[in-house]
Amino acid sequence: GRVYGISPAGNLDSLAEGYYADAETWCTQVGYLDYIMPQLYFGFENKYCPFDEILGKWESLVQKGSVRL
Repeated sequence: GRVYGISPAGNLDSLAEGYYADAETWCTQVGYLDYIMPQLYFGFENKYCPFDEILGKWESLVQKGSVRL
């Protein structure tokens, strides 16, 4: 069958507050997505969005559902 996914901005806080995008619902409830590939264009030393911290948030989020990261 078909596989459906999206590649939203990587900062979860910005998604919710700036884009009104509910990545938590997409990743934890059946029927929204098969995979999600956030745009993690941040360096490890980024002051506001260090890569490893942001990746960890996404990993924790997808573990609550069946969406692949």
